[in-house]
Amino acid sequence: MRRLSITVQVMLLVTLATLLASGAMALIALRGPPPRAMPWSVQDIARAITHQPYFTKGKRPLVERAPKGQPAAPDGLTADPAAARRIEHAAGLPNGSLQLFRTADARPDTDKTPAATAMQRDHIVGNFTIIQRERVVGFTVWRTGRDPELLRWQLLTGTTVAGVLAAILLLTWLIARRITRPIFDLARAARHARAGETPAFAMDGATPEVREAAQAIADLQQRNADHAQGRLTMLGAIAHDLGTPLARLAFRVASLDDAAREAGQADIAAMRAMIADSLTMARRWDGTPEPLDVAAICRSIAQAEAALGHEVAYAGPDELPCTGHPLLLQRMVQNLVDNALRYGTRARVTLERAEIGESRGGFRLAVEDDGPGFPDMPQGELLRPFVRGEASRNTATGGSGLGLAIVAQVVERHGGTIALGTARTGGALVAIAIPCSG
Repeated sequence: MRRLSITVQVMLLVTLATLLASGAMALIALRGPPPRAMPWSVQDIARAITHQPYFTKGKRPLVERAPKGQPAAPDGLTADPAAARRIEHAAGLPNGSLQLFRTADARPDTDKTPAATAMQRDHIVGNFTIIQRERVVGFTVWRTGRDPELLRWQLLTGTTVAGVLAAILLLTWLIARRITRPIFDLARAARHARAGETPAFAMDGATPEVREAAQAIADLQQRNADHAQGRLTMLGAIAHDLGTPLARLAFRVASLDDAAREAGQADIAAMRAMIADSLTMARRWDGTPEPLDVAAICRSIAQAEAALGHEVAYAGPDELPCTGHPLLLQRMVQNLVDNALRYGTRARVTLERAEIGESRGGFRLAVEDDGPGFPDMPQGELLRPFVRGEASRNTATGGSGLGLAIVAQVVERHGGTIALGTARTGGALVAIAIPCSG
């Protein structure tokens, strides 16, 4: 069924629903409506009101009640004194003890044959009410009840319609779920696919339209990956070609005086760092996650910076097992610490366990400094490549503007989130949450 196209499945659903509805209408038409109930004869009414044995098969029952006072004439019915006299005579009751009210159109005038005239005289057609004056107890009221055959037919009709409607709704829900589930699976796979990856989507149970869309998405991802690889190749060639001129410049700068030599060497180092960061941004990060210790990564970076004379403090657990890309996570933490020391005098790295995402595991990492903080810019702008908040941060220092962009790429690669804020000291705060399994 899933291998059929969506158009064919919808046509089958409509056809099946139409057949079910037509079958229900045919069943109702063949099984009803039932014939009208047989009219009451004068003799049957006489036996009924005198409590003699009588048969009511095919007739509507007579309902008996005993009101306390004189009952009023029923609405919608017309008095028929002649018929009341005939019933009194058949039942042996005194004259004037019965009042009969019957449906006004119960006596058709179109048929004037003797048989029809006798039928109209000896039978009461339609609804009627009889008020009997008793000698001792007061009054007794007899009226026709509901037709049991009609009630049975109405119950059958309602049950059939409800059953067919429930079957159509259930069938519609099942087929619609079969049609839409592959679409949702494809959307979920495309949403969770990282840059350069093909969405992990099983095409076995998908419709032809969904399989074609999945193949188109995979082809698009491959074209994007090929384009990114071409950019990386171009940047690698540029970096390789720039290496020789930079080496020559470094050789020539060595012959300058001390001030000029230091300035020239700083410029060359900045150019090399910018080239390295650009290659990192353009690189397609492959590989599968592997077990690692996030706490060990953060602690080793803090200790290495402290050994160089920088004020970097680490606060967190001694161990925090997780799965991820060790080199990427190490580069992420190092970039955050470098940014904190570049724009401030001290850095604080805080790590804690957290339940994030469906894995029910993960960690939260916060790096804060005592610098001037982030400028008044949207977070999305600060995470873009080559964007530096020079309006409020130190204009004499700063990197290439790729530090936070690389951090954002690493966080996205691990399916996490990143937020920029203000630390308690007034400096910059970068908060990261990454899900993983321990």
